[in-house]
Amino acid sequence: MQTLAKSPEISRIWRTNMRALNGPKGETPIFSPLPPGRIRPRATPTGVDTLWVDHLPSPRLVHSGREPLAEAAYWVDNVLGGDWRVAIVYGFGLGYHIDEILRRYPNRVVIVVEPDKQIFETALQNRDLSHLLPLPNLYFCIGGSAEDAAKTAFDHLRENLQAGQPVLVAWPYHNRAYGDYWQVVQRRMAEYANQDVVNMLTYRSLSYQWVSNFFVNLSTSVQDPGVPALRRLFDGRPAILVAAGPSLDKNIAQLAKVQGRAVIVAVLQAARALQRHGIQPDLVVSFDPKDINYERHFTDLDLSRFALAYAPIVHPRIVAEHPGPRFVMGTDIYPFSHWMYEATGEGKGRILSGPSVANLSWDLLCQLGCDPIVFVGQDLAFTGNKSHADNVTGGGGLSPEMVAQVTANPQEYTWVDGVDGEKLLTNKSMYAMKIWFEQRIVLLDNSRRIIDATEGGAYIAGSELMSLADVIDEICVESFDPPGNLAALHQAEQERLHASGAPAKMLALVEQVLNELQEIERIAQEAATPLRKLVAQAEKEKLSTSRYEALYRKIRGFDKAMHQLDTSKYVVAPTIHHQIQAVNIIANRFLKESDLAAKSRLLADVYLPLFQAAHEAAGIIRSYVTEAKDHLQAGG
Repeated sequence: MQTLAKSPEISRIWRTNMRALNGPKGETPIFSPLPPGRIRPRATPTGVDTLWVDHLPSPRLVHSGREPLAEAAYWVDNVLGGDWRVAIVYGFGLGYHIDEILRRYPNRVVIVVEPDKQIFETALQNRDLSHLLPLPNLYFCIGGSAEDAAKTAFDHLRENLQAGQPVLVAWPYHNRAYGDYWQVVQRRMAEYANQDVVNMLTYRSLSYQWVSNFFVNLSTSVQDPGVPALRRLFDGRPAILVAAGPSLDKNIAQLAKVQGRAVIVAVLQAARALQRHGIQPDLVVSFDPKDINYERHFTDLDLSRFALAYAPIVHPRIVAEHPGPRFVMGTDIYPFSHWMYEATGEGKGRILSGPSVANLSWDLLCQLGCDPIVFVGQDLAFTGNKSHADNVTGGGGLSPEMVAQVTANPQEYTWVDGVDGEKLLTNKSMYAMKIWFEQRIVLLDNSRRIIDATEGGAYIAGSELMSLADVIDEICVESFDPPGNLAALHQAEQERLHASGAPAKMLALVEQVLNELQEIERIAQEAATPLRKLVAQAEKEKLSTSRYEALYRKIRGFDKAMHQLDTSKYVVAPTIHHQIQAVNIIANRFLKESDLAAKSRLLADVYLPLFQAAHEAAGIIRSYVTEAKDHLQAGG
């Protein structure tokens, strides 16, 4: 039975725990022994001490004042059933309940969130925890903000995704004393998980389409100006960011008064609704690669009246058919585009990507220098039981199919606070957009005004609520010429790009990419042979340690040779990103495995799918690049 250390033993136990804490698990937060103060050990009748905390409004015990160990066992019995593989436990205290969890489930993953750093430091100096601290399946998130704790805990959870769905449980004292902190941790972790799911599904469904569209657009995009040319073009000028939410119907007609007094930037989905009201956006933004984006939102637009800002992976007909000024937006999720433009000496800049084109448009306006940025039609919720404004293709009220989907899949939807204080239904995608805006607004640190003049929808924390009429009267008061500024800049930049020889430089790079894709196919094909040998010998139990190490070095050599190629790093790997993530889960098990045969099978499980995916991707992409080469040679 362990009891808390008395004064002469404190320094010894502290040193023992710190040695255990600073083991092979990476960086450790800085901890310091505490003088007697608000947190003190207290004896119990069983001889196992509890912990007393002077916690306002009244002192509290972290563990039972009579039988802490029995309390821990009872808690595990009643809170943690046997059907889990990863537990996120809120509260460490003196660790009795963590002891009990790992005694019963020694091979399962436990992530501890302790909001009070001083409680953990008290445990370190009073109780020998050297049996717990070095465990490879025990992780700690100690002190700091709830947001930081959520991020750290989620990172640990992501490392252990192969273990299965996590359970989240709270020690009673911590739930009472630090309940608000725990609520924030849970909410933020859910947000991180939601964003991960959205990103993973997007990658899996669109990765080849992104690459295909990029290379189809390449002969045009290499000659179009990029974001660097646009930076600070409208420094200090107001901008209206028009999205296609249901509330756009309320105030869209008022936007006619803004023409020539603010930069009107519309997501492509809202452009037709604006033009039907006689309003011409100055800049339309599009980055969706899918056919439906072109068919629903681009056809039948008056293309002569606005400039286009596009991601290089956008649907190719949007780029090919737009006759006016075009600007390319490099983004942070397509490394192949950034690498290829930069390699020619004519980078297109980087726009922060997000769950939707509205998020991307917001960052573009920040780089344009616009201040304030005003949201219109940015509901991020089913305002009035509608998904979009009436004049948007696919808009109007919720269809019976949509209502049925909400009923059948409640986990895909949630409720948010509206700008008027009401609760509004939203889905995961729109909720991810809202969180993205809120996180980026915080990072602005009040350097510019963000105004929400949607007059409906979800409340975006950090934004300033105003009616569009007040925005027009108080902010959009000076006349200027956004279309003329954009057209003049585009003409000057196109002339400069042509003189710089950018298309010829891109053609040379495309030829390099083709050669490297062929090399990737060769390496991937040859690497399969030692992997199959490794598995065969492991199954026949003829695999010695030396033979395993020789084959492992050979496999790693193929891997290194492939990843030294720029085309592998910047084109192939991003295309199969979702497969790499899935394989990384197996890689975690491989690193922890000690049995040679099992380790060999896991090594094959890691590398065979990767080499096969790389071989397939290189072949598919090679056809796209060959077509791009033909267009570049023909002069676009």
